[in-house]
Amino acid sequence: MLVGAPPTTPNHSFLLALIPFVISNLTELVREIRLEKSKEKDLVRPLDQRLRVSRANRRLRVLGEEIPWGDTGFDYVIESSGVFTEQDKVVAHLKDSAKEVIISATSKDAPLIEIVVNEHEYKADLDIVSNASSITNCLASFVKIIHDKFGIVEDSMTTVQSLTAT
Repeated sequence: MLVGAPPTTPNHSFLLALIPFVISNLTELVREIRLEKSKEKDLVRPLDQRLRVSRANRRLRVLGEEIPWGDTGFDYVIESSGVFTEQDKVVAHLKDSAKEVIISATSKDAPLIEIVVNEHEYKADLDIVSNASSITNCLASFVKIIHDKFGIVEDSMTTVQSLTAT
């Protein structure tokens, strides 16, 4: 989960999380986070409709419905619902103050920027980019290094995934 390691610099903070599939059971979500991060049991705690992130001493607003565009004040959106992966669907995030949207899934039409593989292709004027899927992020850097060093003629990959809300 993205809030597992929030930025601690004064120039960056998480403002809002839209979690439509789990908002009704925020306490259960936090329990699951605590199980995964057992060494840091007080890292995240439920507080009304917010998550309190201890290490950063910040509160993250959690919504289960549409984002109130006018009063968020965010600059960057990480679209990780799995539902909106095409530019025409995520462009709504650019309303008001958002400057850039990063799609955390493979997109049919957004430029794909993968760290180690092609981050040099990122241009400041791109306002929507895809950072591929978690599987791609785990594999692409590793494969690129091996290919550059030894060459890969053909490969095959098998993954096992659980069901998600999307």
